[in-house]
Amino acid sequence: MKKITFTVAVFVLSFLCKAQVVEYDFAKGAYTSGIKIESGSKTGKFTPLSNNGMVTFKIKNINTFRYRVEIVTNNVDYVTEMSDELRVVFRQGTSDATKVNAAAEQIKETTNLMKLQAEKSTSAEFKSAMDELANACEKYSDAVNEIAKLEMHRMSLINMAARNKKKEQLPEDYVWGELKKKYEAFVDTYADASAKYAAAKALVDKAKADSNVKKSLISNDIVENAYEEVEEAHKSINKTNVLKLLEDVYNLQNSLKSDDTFSVTSGPVYVNGSDFIAFTITITPTPAADYSPNEPTIVLNGEIPVKRGLKVDFSVGPVFSFGSGAKDERYYLQDSETEGSSVLLKRDNGDVFTPGLAAMMHIYQRTSNGVAVGGMFGVGAGFQSMEEANASFYTGISLVMGKSQKVMINGGVSFFGVDRLKNKQFVVEEEYVTDNIDLSTITEKVLKTSFFLSLSYNISTRTLR
Repeated sequence: MKKITFTVAVFVLSFLCKAQVVEYDFAKGAYTSGIKIESGSKTGKFTPLSNNGMVTFKIKNINTFRYRVEIVTNNVDYVTEMSDELRVVFRQGTSDATKVNAAAEQIKETTNLMKLQAEKSTSAEFKSAMDELANACEKYSDAVNEIAKLEMHRMSLINMAARNKKKEQLPEDYVWGELKKKYEAFVDTYADASAKYAAAKALVDKAKADSNVKKSLISNDIVENAYEEVEEAHKSINKTNVLKLLEDVYNLQNSLKSDDTFSVTSGPVYVNGSDFIAFTITITPTPAADYSPNEPTIVLNGEIPVKRGLKVDFSVGPVFSFGSGAKDERYYLQDSETEGSSVLLKRDNGDVFTPGLAAMMHIYQRTSNGVAVGGMFGVGAGFQSMEEANASFYTGISLVMGKSQKVMINGGVSFFGVDRLKNKQFVVEEEYVTDNIDLSTITEKVLKTSFFLSLSYNISTRTLR
């Protein structure tokens, strides 16, 4: 079983490696692969596909956050959708980052007031507690600022994802370990500030109870205000879900660095007995780019010709047969010296060719340039009334020109039914009783070979499968 699986895998991989890629550069607005540019021309033609081969369609330099790409080939859809996780990221706003920044600034202002209060204090213990609380708040403020920077960085990444059309250099790049340290600093400094607040508040309460301490030196409001600012910042950040913020930044920057984010590739399309591979690529701006300039939906259509593989076509057209084998033999009676008798003589037939109408079948191999040589077989009839029509047969070669609607030039050997003298009953230059001979009955249809030329037209119907 393992050998069979391995064999199948090798076969599939080797098949895919042979697949032709039709590549479209969205940023340039041009095909960059799978197309041949003719010398001296700015336009090109699709490189023909090999029958029984594979083809894939790739759109590069396109931001899949901003655009939805649909590739349809042979009625098969390939759709890229933004993941639900990343779609949620685009709903984030800048208000949270602004609130966090404001809270961090307020902490710094209150911290400076605490430092001034500590300098005025005559108590070494109180001065030390205030300094420690001020330092703890300052460190927490720095940690909050780092979180605010990440919030703004996330918005920068979201803007890039929503606005940029192609891959660009990222403004910053954080490794997961660095992001984790910022989170740990945020948690640790908050815990430290909470502990220092408890110690400072205990000293303030103790000083208030001591009648010997001057009340002007006690500023419980400053301590309370400092901790309130810390709590306000903490609440603002918790609303944003810090861990979710770190994951968003990490996932967004990795996605925006990845080439896969800026390209869409269809599954391989198997080319089997087709004349063309038709494709439609639809590029639609996504709802995530709702604040971007209005952009129209872009639709790319194309048909790629297929080469190789036997093709059977049918056509109808006039046929012209040449040579003695294509001419009827004509006879006449000439009076003889014997009374009541006539001599049977052969009349020259001056016809250069014999016309006919034939239905033909052509077998040939597909080519890349729309010109092919193949064999043909046809059945036809002359231009007579239905009662007089007789079948004729044609075989030879065809020059097929065209890929969708085709014109065929045909030539070869025809087997044509022509009039010939009934040899067993009549002989040329023999004398017969005039009343006993009828010129319309002395000949019979005989199949003879000759050469023919024909120009036929293939009437085809375009079908998709």
